Amino acid sequence: MNNLLSNAFKFTGKGGKISVNLSLVFDSDENDPVGDSSEKRMIEISVKDSGIGIAESHLEKIFTRFFQVDEAGKQTGTGIGLALTKELVKLHNGKIFVVSKPGKGSKFTIHLPYEELSHAETLNHSAVTEKENQSTVDLDGDDHLPENIFPGQKIMLLVDDNADVRYFIKSHFSANYEVLEAANGLEGLNVALKTIPDIIISDVMMPDLDGFEFCRKIRKDERTSHIPIILVTALAHVNMNLKA
Repeated sequence: MNNLLSNAFKFTGKGGKISVNLSLVFDSDENDPVGDSSEKRMIEISVKDSGIGIAESHLEKIFTRFFQVDEAGKQTGTGIGLALTKELVKLHNGKIFVVSKPGKGSKFTIHLPYEELSHAETLNHSAVTEKENQSTVDLDGDDHLPENIFPGQKIMLLVDDNADVRYFIKSHFSANYEVLEAANGLEGLNVALKTIPDIIISDVMMPDLDGFEFCRKIRKDERTSHIPIILVTALAHVNMNLKA
């Protein structure tokens, strides 16, 4: 939802319209050629905008990782968000569709299987959600490790202002690291000083404090100067002048 809505706002100009609808619909089983099976109930979520729209030639590619639409030389994103959205929908055994016309807008529709939970399942889900909320990492308190990080545990810090990129990288390393996230260099510096991670992966182009300056500050502080840092950038040419 975050990705679909952020795209709708990004590509819809002032005075445009964005609508979100949630419905319970019925969908026949496409695996039943005879059509004897009863229709399945599906949750339908649609996000519709009156924005710039998408060319028909691009519709089959927008869910491909790293695919970017070149609109008059303007960068339209990393090309990761919609690919991740589709993967999340598939994990829930759902489907995602898109219809669009250039200059008229776009409509993304998600179908998810609907199942009623028993009272016991509802109570159990509520208990699990409450437990997860209680284990949130708190980095605003005193200078000690967060409750869900234990001594000797490997820690990775991801610093990137793009939430989709952080999610993509985290999905590859969460099995071996406790992955902490920061949305910019200033936040990343604060997290690094409080947790002393084993490795840092940082974007270069960020607001407030870019990756180069963030790296310099990490290197100048003796508490963090030993931490290996990987800088990630979409820039074609980068001047890597990181001398203190």
